[in-house]
Amino acid sequence: MCKQEGECILGFNRYLGLCSVFDAELWGILDGLSLIQKKGYQKVVIHTGNLEVVKAIQDVHLTDSSSALL
Repeated sequence: MCKQEGECILGFNRYLGLCSVFDAELWGILDGLSLIQKKGYQKVVIHTGNLEVVKAIQDVHLTDSSSALL
């Protein structure tokens, strides 16, 4: 993960075994969100080029959330 200026603040990895690109992308987003939450960050921007993942996240009902998906 990098700050806006491009300075990396932490990195991570996870062994997923044999899985789809879709699953790997979702695991990466979940792990990244978990790590930044533990670090105390309040805001995050996630960049992905996987439209299928974006659509899956958009389908989640976020009425009680302060999150926005653009």
